[in-house]
Amino acid sequence: MGQFIGPPLAGVLIGLGIAVPFGLDAAALVLAAGMVWLITLPPQLTNTTRFWPALVKGIDWMRKDRLLFRFAVTLGMVNFLFSMATTITILFSQEILGLSAAEHGLLLSVAAIGAVAGSLGAPLITKWIGAQATLYVSFLMWGVAYAAIGLSSTAWVVGAAMALFMAASMLWNVITVSWRQRRIPAELLGRVNSIYRFFGWGSMPLGAIAAGILVSLIENEAGREMALRMPFLLASAGYSVLLVYARLKLRLE
Repeated sequence: MGQFIGPPLAGVLIGLGIAVPFGLDAAALVLAAGMVWLITLPPQLTNTTRFWPALVKGIDWMRKDRLLFRFAVTLGMVNFLFSMATTITILFSQEILGLSAAEHGLLLSVAAIGAVAGSLGAPLITKWIGAQATLYVSFLMWGVAYAAIGLSSTAWVVGAAMALFMAASMLWNVITVSWRQRRIPAELLGRVNSIYRFFGWGSMPLGAIAAGILVSLIENEAGREMALRMPFLLASAGYSVLLVYARLKLRLE
């Protein structure tokens, strides 16, 4: 719902003043912090284990489970490529597609439609072709979507590609998260998930930095337009490589 409402609303608010969406976001975060402050946990859910011993135990378990570790590293690469392309999306919308702030918000909402469709369709697709094949389909859809964006100058094509990308992301999430939760012992679920997400989220700032460097380097040699297209094209190639890796190493047990 945030992706449906937030991006178009941002476009409207920017029309009122560039600082307005930032102020509203800050106020919402303060409200959210207050609501978190009011949360209380029942005594049986309070963890009395010391932080560092608990963390070391989670790291040790992750290190011994080689397949889970491979999935964590793969997720890091997936999100690195995603962040590399996403960082450039706003510039791509403005300079290549010629969209306004409000139109860019609508474009992101179209992507959210793909996410909802992927979430609802994941159980059916998994039942139809199996979890392993659906995993491969996710990589294939990611590669095709970013190739379409990198080669297109039409907002409708880019919107459809973004929806396809988000649908694939939801397929990946439904399969891998449910598999991960079944695989990890209940008493270690929180800490191992935290380590797993460290790989997934920790790579995203690196992807954003790489995008900026990449555009700066290519712009001097091949021009601005090619520089803005290249992160999407490289991400597409990267997902193709990850598909091959998945075929060889990521076997859902």
